[in-house]
Amino acid sequence: MTTISLDEEVRLYTTNAEREKYNTLATLYGIIVTLDYLERAYVRDAITAAECVCFVSEMRRILSPLQEIFARLYAASVPVQDHVETRWT
Repeated sequence: MTTISLDEEVRLYTTNAEREKYNTLATLYGIIVTLDYLERAYVRDAITAAECVCFVSEMRRILSPLQEIFARLYAASVPVQDHVETRWT
């Protein structure tokens, strides 16, 4: 029977391209979580509509380069920014 060491480091990637992919996915996940919290705060009236619009415009600026990165990683356009624009505007 094989024993598993819980102290052993597990690598998610073996190449630089895989590392960049996981790093980009982690960044996108962080943005999605942030937008989820923003939506919750807006629904609970914790922030005003003006504050929400300001924050969403900043998120668009952040998502723009990510769309280019995804296009390179997956050789196809990922409609991340389009989804945010239709959802938040």
